[in-house]
Parts: sequence; C-alpha cells; structure tokens
Amino acid sequence: MQKLFLNAFIMIWLAIACSLVGVLLVAYLSRATPFEEELRQRQSEFALAAAAGLLEKSGPAAARDFIAVAGSPPLDVGLELTEAADPVACSQSENMGRERFIAVDATCYRLAADDLERSLFSRLLPRSLPWVSAIIAAALAAFWLARYLTHPVQEIKVGLRALAEGRFSTRIGDRIDRKRDEIAGLAYDFDLTAERLEEFQDVQRRLFHDVSHELRSPLARLQVAISLLKKNPARMEAMADRLEREIARIDDLVEEILTLAKLNASEPLPLQRQTIDIIDLVADIIDDCRFESLTKNVTISYEGLSSSVATVNGELIYRAIENVIRNAVKYSPPGSEVSVTAIRRVDALEIRVRDSGPGIPREQLKSIFRPFERVDMGGESQLGFGLGLSIAQRALHVHGGDIRADLNDESGLSVVLRIPL
Repeated sequence: MQKLFLNAFIMIWLAIACSLVGVLLVAYLSRATPFEEELRQRQSEFALAAAAGLLEKSGPAAARDFIAVAGSPPLDVGLELTEAADPVACSQSENMGRERFIAVDATCYRLAADDLERSLFSRLLPRSLPWVSAIIAAALAAFWLARYLTHPVQEIKVGLRALAEGRFSTRIGDRIDRKRDEIAGLAYDFDLTAERLEEFQDVQRRLFHDVSHELRSPLARLQVAISLLKKNPARMEAMADRLEREIARIDDLVEEILTLAKLNASEPLPLQRQTIDIIDLVADIIDDCRFESLTKNVTISYEGLSSSVATVNGELIYRAIENVIRNAVKYSPPGSEVSVTAIRRVDALEIRVRDSGPGIPREQLKSIFRPFERVDMGGESQLGFGLGLSIAQRALHVHGGDIRADLNDESGLSVVLRIPL
C-alpha cells in the first residue's frame, strides 16, 4: 500500500498548505493582515512616546519638528500637538491610550495620535486564523481524499454488480484514471478476472455446442443403422461392426469429457502418483502410433534419453503425450515424418514433438489448447482440434508442468511438453 499511502499523504498536505496560502492571500488583498496593523500600532506608540519625551525636555518647538518628520514617509504617523482646552487635564489625566496631556511652563499641551481604523475582520483574524485554516484544510482534505477513494470503489462496485448479473464484458480499468497505484492494480485485476470469466463462459457455450455436435453424428449413424436393421434383420452381422465403431466413438468422447471435467474442477482430486519411466511410456506410444500410421506412410522417429524416471500419475502423463503425438500424425501429410525428442533439463523432462503439417497462424498458437477449437487457415479451410490438447494441457498443469506450441522453421508445428521430475 506504499503508493496509495503516498498519494493520500500528498493530498492532505497539499490541502492544508493551499488553505493556509488562501487565507493569508485573502488577508493580504484586504490589507488587514495582523502583522501590518501590529507594526503600524507599534510605530504610532513609539512616535507618541518620543514626541511626549521631546515635549517635556525640549519644549513645543522640538516636539513639532519631530511630529513633522514622523508624519512623512516612511513612518506616516499622524500626531497632533495642541494646547489643552481644560488646563486641569494635565493634573487629572493618566496619559493612557492615544493621547497625552503634558504641562510645560505652566501651559497644558495635548499630544494625540491618529486613531488606527481596524476592521472586524482584522481584529478577529489573529485569533481565528489557526482555527479557520485548520477547518478549511480539513474540509478540503476530507473532500479530496473521499473523492479519491470512493470514486474507484464505486466503479468497482458497479463492475462487480455487472459480473453478478452475468455481464462479463464489463471493464473498469479505463474508467479509473490512476497511475500505477494499488487501486489501479485492483482495477486491472478486476478486468483480468472479468476477461477470464468471459472466456470461461465462451468456452462453456462452445463446449456445449461442440459436444452436442460431436455426439449428434455417431448417434445419427446409429439411428440409421438401427432403421436398416429393422427393415432387413439379415444384415445384423454386417452392421455389427458399424454399431461397435460408433458406440466406441461415443464412449471415447464421453470419457474425454469426463477427464477434462475432472482436471478443470475447482478442487481436483489428489493425484495418485507412481514412479515410472516416462521414456518407456513414450516408446509404447510411438510403437502404437507407428502401427496406426502405416496407412498414411508417416514415419515416427525418436531421439534423446533412454530413461527418465519420475513420480507422476502415469495415466494422465500417458494421455498427454499420446494426444500430442497422435495429433501430429493426424495432421502430417502422407510420406512425411514426425520426430519426437526427449531432453533432460535442470528439474524437468522436455519432450518435443515436431510434425510436417500445414501449421497454423502464429497469433492462434495458444488457442489450439481450448476444447474443440477451430483455426481459420485462410479461405474456407479450417483445422479442428478436439479435447486432446486441452486434456494434455490440464494434465501437465496439475503436475506443475506446461505445454506450448510453436511453428517450425520450414513447415508444421512443434509442441513441447515439460514434465517436472
């Protein structure tokens, strides 16, 4: 919270400083500052006392000369020397305030200073200035700080309400004008959360649509086969293989959906780990894929480690590697080669699978790990990816590993699986 604390501190300090400057500026413009009036008061008292001293010691002539000098700049003190109307005043006056009664050679003189006009504001300002400044500063600081904190909180509140109503396209980062403080970071996290929720919603909708589409095709073929059998039961033996294949497709799809659902659960089940040699799994998968790829004349080569033991969930790692290699064989053209390489890193086993397929646009490399993702290859051609790569990604993530795809230098795709050891 360092940035937010610093911003709040600066705002409060500026509010207090600005309020003090404002009060002093108003006093200066009204020419009623307590410092100026106090100086004039002291000057007037000094001039009055000096003139009284000269009058007593040197007589009226010296006092009048001093009064003439005091009345000119820079003092500008107004003094008046006259004979007292009542001679008894010299004996009765206590010589206080703005006038003095002084007897010189049996003559009573009245020495008076001009009254200084003081406004109500100037009389109250010296005592009220600290309180007024504090109140104004507190009010400004409270307003600015409340505005600073409540505006983004209100935006976040509106955003959260929008998320609660299912409007995951809501973004608030552009409405909170902050520069890298904690609240700006909170707004960024909100936008990131909303983006992920929107992505999950899109994935869920697309998953429902694609699963229904994938199930509809084998179910339709099963319905056709059953209709044909009803019309001609004698074809039962010929249609049995077709029925078994379609049922197997549905079973495989349902199994993949359940596997992906378990891996994507908010609280996945604890992994049942076994200590196995991952290279043995790779060898078994390559042997199976070689046999299945004979019809396409696709060769699979292996290079790298001869053994790498790790404690993992064997079934999940097997499916992850198998899905990637089968996917590479599926999209490789006839007569091409799929290469598999195993490299030992510091704390992980890295398996790289290269194919010679058509590849995909670089900006869509991350999207192939989404369920049933379709990649536009230009024109009307598309590549469709089922659940295999999604399962591979989640299987590696629950182990603390990862998977990434990149384009080869010549053609095709290169998929790297990193399995922690």
